[in-house]
Amino acid sequence: LIASGTIDWPRLIAMMTIEPAKLLDLPTKGKLAVGGDADVTIIDPKQRWTIDIELFQSKSRNCPYHGRPVTGRAVTTIVGGQMKMNRVKDRLKKI
Repeated sequence: LIASGTIDWPRLIAMMTIEPAKLLDLPTKGKLAVGGDADVTIIDPKQRWTIDIELFQSKSRNCPYHGRPVTGRAVTTIVGGQMKMNRVKDRLKKI
């Protein structure tokens, strides 16, 4: 959506954070603020990779995008202030 110009980053972020939190009446979600849950995903918008269902953490294997090359990837996830996934650190270990 972003590469095609359909929407921009601020709109996509709002659609995936602020708006669902409001819709579900979750006041500590969807924003970075004192007293919030400190849930953050850091995205590298230029990273190219290929979707591979074998690397999914989920047990589900139904993905219509398996094998598709894409651009943009979550590289770090922080939940409740705790780092849960860090591809940057994992990539540095391989160097």
